[in-house]
Order: sequence, then structure tokens, then C-alpha cells
Amino acid sequence: SSSLLLLTEAAGSSIDVGEIFVGNLDFRLRKADIVCAFSQWGQVVEATLPSSEIHDQNKGFAFVKYKDARSCLLACDNMHGATMCGRTLAVSLAKERQERETDKDKREMKRPRFSAPALDI
Repeated sequence: SSSLLLLTEAAGSSIDVGEIFVGNLDFRLRKADIVCAFSQWGQVVEATLPSSEIHDQNKGFAFVKYKDARSCLLACDNMHGATMCGRTLAVSLAKERQERETDKDKREMKRPRFSAPALDI
């Protein structure tokens, strides 16, 4: 079964088996909508729905944390590919967040520094 495979993969990696990632959400959804939709698979301990600082809407993704791994796997199996508000959800086990680069590091990576070639005149 795919649940057993996911649990096996999660046991040997940096995946948090109690938390799932939910992508491709409608931007008008609220945290209560996510909790309501995903609580059918188990006890939701926490739901994080990042919102835009500019617009009064979410960013189109959420993280849902369950009390146990079994609920997490049930939600992944049953909600991945499901339709919510006309959008097909992408649901998977959440991976451990990588440390972010500083803004300065990002700028330096995007703008390579070049110097003008020396001219022998």
C-alpha cells in the first residue's frame, strides 16, 4: 500500500510524519476551512496558512499537523488529487524546512560581479 511506503520513506529521512503540505489552495480559503476539510482524517493539532502581506488572502499553500502519523498518511492518500473550491490539491508529507539564505546572499547569487577587462593600449 502507498501508506506503508510513505511511512517507510518517512522513517528514514527528514520528513515530519505528523505534518503534511497542502498546495494549490484557493486564495480565498481561511484557516478554519483547512481545519474543517482535513479533520476528517484525524485530530488536527495545528494548521498554518501563510497569508500575503499585500493582499488579504492566503499564499495558496498550508501545513497541517496531526496528532499521529496514521492520520497524516490517511490525509495524504485521500486528499492528494481531491478537488477543493475548483482546484486540484497537491498533498504530501511535509519535509523539514531548509535554513533560508539571507537576502544579501540571494542578491549576490543573482547578480554575478564582473569587472571590465584590462585594455593594453
